[in-house]
Formats: sequence, structure tokens, C-alpha cells
Amino acid sequence: MRTVLRKKQLSDGSYPVCLRVTKDRRSKYFKTIYNAFPKEWDERTGSFNKNHSNFIQDNRLLLKFRDRALKVIAELEMEKDDFSLREFEHNFRLAFNPVRRNVFDFWDELIKELKLAGRMGNARFHKDTSKSVQRFLKWDKDLSFTDITPCISRKV
Repeated sequence: MRTVLRKKQLSDGSYPVCLRVTKDRRSKYFKTIYNAFPKEWDERTGSFNKNHSNFIQDNRLLLKFRDRALKVIAELEMEKDDFSLREFEHNFRLAFNPVRRNVFDFWDELIKELKLAGRMGNARFHKDTSKSVQRFLKWDKDLSFTDITPCISRKV
């Protein structure tokens, strides 16, 4: 498992920073909230270098991301001898949610991480969106991810 820059360049010239998990010679990439330019990235260590603004805070958040992945791997290895990347992905995505499936708690943790990374504008955006959804739903209890369904509208 490593943090890497993906090879596909984005429209602004940067590259997405991803966590690459490899199991049985197969790899799966998990996008982080970051993008970086090659001059800001240390390929050897899989972290931001001094050319990246806020490199200390952003590297801390990347470490937290890796720690979560390691925790999921350890839990899966304790449960069974062999596990698949699909099982890892399922558990890893649920591990992001501290209450395991509560949308608003997940949002709160995302906001906290964005603030820790110094991304105040994105944190404010997510906080405002969360409050708007809560007001719209007039929700007194927790909202789980299973309560959300896609709504597709077609104009004919």
C-alpha cells in the first residue's frame, strides 16, 4: 500500500493523489482529497515535499488516510486468512464513517479533516451543504447511507 500520483493529468496540469492498495498482484486506487504537481510530490516517500503549500498538514492527513487503510487490512486479516480487494474497499469506505453508515457523522468527519488540512473554503461548502440537507429533510434522527437512493429525472 502506497500513496501515489496517478498518471492521468487533470485539466489544470496537476495529478490526483491516490492510495494504491495491491493484493494478489491486483491494484485498486482510492482517491484522496488532494491533487498535486510532480514538482510538489516525493515519489520515493509517497508524500508532499517542501514545494507544496501546507505540506506538513497535508502529509499528516495522508498519514491518517494510510493508517485507516492499515487498520482495515489488519481487521480483515484477523477475520479470515484471505480477503479480496472488494472486501477491503467495502470495509475501507465504511471505516471512513465513524458510526458506520451515518451520513451526517461522515460529513462532520470530512469537514474536520478539511479544516485540519487548511482547506477552509471546502470545509465551509460541505458544512453548508450538510445543514441544507438536514433542513430540507427536517431530519430528527440519523440518516444512513442506505436511506439515500438515486433519483433520475428525464426530460422528454
